Amino acid sequence: MMAADQMEMISHRIKAMVQRHNEEVATLKAKIKERDDLIAHLHKVIKNRDDIIAHRDGVIKSKDNKIKSNEYTIEDFRTSIIGDQEMSVRMTDEIHAFNARIRDRVTDLSRQMDLDPVSSELADLVARHLMNQADIHVNLSTANEGKNLFSGLFSKYVREDTQNFTVEITEEDYKRCADRAMEEAIKRVKTNRAAMIQEKTQELQESKEAMKARLKAEQRERMAKKSD
Repeated sequence: MMAADQMEMISHRIKAMVQRHNEEVATLKAKIKERDDLIAHLHKVIKNRDDIIAHRDGVIKSKDNKIKSNEYTIEDFRTSIIGDQEMSVRMTDEIHAFNARIRDRVTDLSRQMDLDPVSSELADLVARHLMNQADIHVNLSTANEGKNLFSGLFSKYVREDTQNFTVEITEEDYKRCADRAMEEAIKRVKTNRAAMIQEKTQELQESKEAMKARLKAEQRERMAKKSD
């Protein structure tokens, strides 16, 4: 009887252990599914980012064509930069909200899961994504002379903050960088324009001198014919 009771107790314990194990497996699967859902969501966001970049490339190409046709003025630069600045300021709140949601979910998952490789993989993916997410809004391209200025100006903010799963870009940061980028872009345009004016002036002067030389040659030729 004693042996039968012990066997039954052992059987109950084994069943309880199996049940706990199955519950832990189910919980882990749910957490991994949540992670996979998050990764799938990030891939969708990254695709949306690529679509934005493709659209921006189209805008840049249009602006570049305008420059090549000598229709792009300093005022065009100013208007374009201010327009991009206003757009990015409007999107700053969305960036902060997105970063906060991702940070909270990653923190929650990291706290719940004891699987360091999974947490590290997810953290790395989020950090890389946020680096790209920030690049969309700070790499504002305005024309050939100005289209790479912003990414360098903002890179230090991205490097400092991605480790915390957030990119804190304030409106004041943006305005300061935008002002600097505008100054540099306008300065480059003025320099290029001055060089172009000097080149055209030199061409005009050479054309005038060539015209004078030709007229003198024709005059000498006419005088020579008269003397004959």
